[in-house]
Amino acid sequence: MLTIIRRFVLVGVCLFYTAAPIPAQTEGPMAAPPKFEVKRISSVPTPGPPPIPLPQLVQQVARNEDAIQQAYFTYTFDQFIFVKELAGPDDPGGDFTVTSRVSFEADGQRREHVLKSAASTLKRAYSLRFELDKLTSAPLFILTTAQLPNYNVTFEGEEMLDEIHAYILRVQPKQIGRAIRRFDGVVWVDDHDVAIVKSYGRFVSDVAHSESIDEPFQQFEIYRENIVGQMWFPTYVDSDSVISQQDGDLHLSLVMHSSNFHAAGAAAISRSASQVSPPGSGSTVPSSVPATSVPAKP
Repeated sequence: MLTIIRRFVLVGVCLFYTAAPIPAQTEGPMAAPPKFEVKRISSVPTPGPPPIPLPQLVQQVARNEDAIQQAYFTYTFDQFIFVKELAGPDDPGGDFTVTSRVSFEADGQRREHVLKSAASTLKRAYSLRFELDKLTSAPLFILTTAQLPNYNVTFEGEEMLDEIHAYILRVQPKQIGRAIRRFDGVVWVDDHDVAIVKSYGRFVSDVAHSESIDEPFQQFEIYRENIVGQMWFPTYVDSDSVISQQDGDLHLSLVMHSSNFHAAGAAAISRSASQVSPPGSGSTVPSSVPATSVPAKP
């Protein structure tokens, strides 16, 4: 009996699907698929416009650079230069140090008086010619009114340096000459004082310069401090280099730290680490700079 019922149900199902009408196919061409569009994202940042027109911003930076450069050349300060070989984990490497008192003549000519003689324990870079005039001759004030016509300046956005709100400006030389090396890099401008507080880049010319044992440092990161008023002086210069040699790559690190600023007829303004302003209150120098040892790398 159960078998008969199952057969009845199966026959009924088959008759139902056999009798069901088959829908007619729609005549005419099929609709085209939706168009696929590729949205490309530019690798070049496109920041919004600066809060003030760029020409006005750049001119104000240049006027302030004029004043800062003029004031800087009236100061005397101590400068500590440190070069370190970055060796492997089993080799501490060596280093080179010298401390000098720096002053400027009326024509801006730099003068140095050695306070602590050069000392070197370098191992692989023993033949490195530490010509201090090369290490210290990089132009520190790159956007003065006189220098401004030599550069193209573009606005790249805004950024916080600790608690300092800064505009980012890309600086590129319009032409590269043989006699004068020009800055090619980025500067950060404090939005309150409209003064450069940090720069990062290299100094270029039409003569090919590669990192070599005679001139190892090409790329510089320069921090400034608010010494007095709206005067931001460069006080901390950092650079790293990798030089290919027959016995393997040679890694070198450079730090130049300036402190104890004396204005003509005024008491010293010490900016060595124990007296560096808190972040955001007039200093872009790394707050970890020790007072009596080698300044820490940012």
